[in-house]
Amino acid sequence: MSGTGNGDRHTEGAVQGHVVGTYLHGPVLVRNGWLADHLLEQVVGELPAYDDEPVLLLREERRAAALAVRRGHRLHLHR
Repeated sequence: MSGTGNGDRHTEGAVQGHVVGTYLHGPVLVRNGWLADHLLEQVVGELPAYDDEPVLLLREERRAAALAVRRGHRLHLHR
């Protein structure tokens, strides 16, 4: 397994059977959704497909707002 780690090579932590070891001081499950799904599936079984489109749209909206603030502009978000 590999994901978004803190190192330059994005390799951090270890997996042995059903045991996953990593530093949990950061957003490991948020940045590695596949790992969150894997851990949940170990407990509850196969998960149904999840529609990420609303989440991706919100992420892009928030990113645009943050960039606008960084540039000194105010961006009005639609709700």
